[in-house]
Amino acid sequence: MSPQAQAQLTCKEFVELVTDLIEDQLDAALRLAAEAHLGDCDGCEAYLEQIRQTVAALRGLADSGDFTRDRERALAAFRELRADAHGNGNGAGRSE
Repeated sequence: MSPQAQAQLTCKEFVELVTDLIEDQLDAALRLAAEAHLGDCDGCEAYLEQIRQTVAALRGLADSGDFTRDRERALAAFRELRADAHGNGNGAGRSE
């Protein structure tokens, strides 16, 4: 990507760079291009903040002692939903 093209990232290009931006893995030229894009695009700025919040929340969850219990409860609930959707469940736990 040429320096001129880098300064004019599309939203799609920015989204593809978000992980590397958060992890400080972009070279200087791409970082500048991403920052320039953020200066002109409220949507991508909001997207970046959402991704940062998601990463922080997931890190906090992973550090929590409740992660394994909550993970198993969530997986059990998804299994039940899948079974119900395929007509294999007994419908237990559902209110109608």
